[in-house]
Amino acid sequence: MQATAQNRSICIPYRPCFQEITGNLTTAIVLQQLEYWSSRYCAGFYKFLSIPAKPHPSYRSNDSWTEELQISAKVFRRAFDKIGVRHRCKGDYLAAENPFLNAEGKEMYFCSYYDKPSHMTYYFRNHPLTGAMMAECSPESVGVKSEQTKRPLGNGQKGGSTISTKIKAKEYNNESPENLPSDIEPPAVQPSEKSIEQPPETPALANNDPLFSGVNFNAREIFAAKKILEVITAEKQREVLLVLQCMQKKSAIKNNIGYLQAVVKSVQDGTFSPVTPAKKVLTPEEISQKKKADKIAEAQREKIALQQYLQQQAAYQKVQAQPKENTEAKTRGTCPLRGLLHKMRG
Repeated sequence: MQATAQNRSICIPYRPCFQEITGNLTTAIVLQQLEYWSSRYCAGFYKFLSIPAKPHPSYRSNDSWTEELQISAKVFRRAFDKIGVRHRCKGDYLAAENPFLNAEGKEMYFCSYYDKPSHMTYYFRNHPLTGAMMAECSPESVGVKSEQTKRPLGNGQKGGSTISTKIKAKEYNNESPENLPSDIEPPAVQPSEKSIEQPPETPALANNDPLFSGVNFNAREIFAAKKILEVITAEKQREVLLVLQCMQKKSAIKNNIGYLQAVVKSVQDGTFSPVTPAKKVLTPEEISQKKKADKIAEAQREKIALQQYLQQQAAYQKVQAQPKENTEAKTRGTCPLRGLLHKMRG
């Protein structure tokens, strides 16, 4: 890997105590750089692993790990796995109660996840654990900056930052991060002393809610789903879960949490369309009962129609049976001219 002129000017400090902690020189250097970027962007940051295969609007020259450290992507992953947890996607990151626990149940210093829609990797620092480690290693370097810096990165040609500075920090207590309305969900720092008015919380659905039982969620996914659904009303929560339930029946979902996030976003954008109630599918017994009821109703309708027909026939025959004289008398009484003609003939 050939170093550029800009990379040659980069000076990365080496701390022997990091090698004692990690047991590896490359891992110690990776830990140093993770600490450096975390000190500048304490709420989290994104960084490319290597040069993107296709042009990416957020990529800046010499700003990836392989360019900055002059190591391969495989070597970086191996070094990062010794101090951090790599989540395959954003859904796995959100579903984890503690995103810093690895598969063996050991708490790590950092974690990351790959965001498939944006093709970017985000990195977060485990502030309590890493802060304690830094205190043992170097007491004067404990902690990171409490205020999120807005300085641009030094490695980019355009001088742009590799982290969204719109994210507000929250107190982090090693619980699963909330689904903030932004590009990343950072484990955050201590809040300011001023009390901030929080919007009224939306009542979350219970774990034993019938809608959760109808959706194919595991226990960890239910925890993440409740966090995602908190941003919409309870009525919309039920409509969203109904949509998810219908799509799961069609086997059209690969990532439940990712799909749920997209549906919730459509609710916020006003483009959400709820599921129209489907017609009830009758059982064979219900079908036979319905047929019997239809036959009874049809027989009653025929009986009523027959009675009306007989009544009409009886009235008609009664009219036909009346004497003709009465009819003529009625005619004479009603028509004077016809009565006069009748007298003349008589």
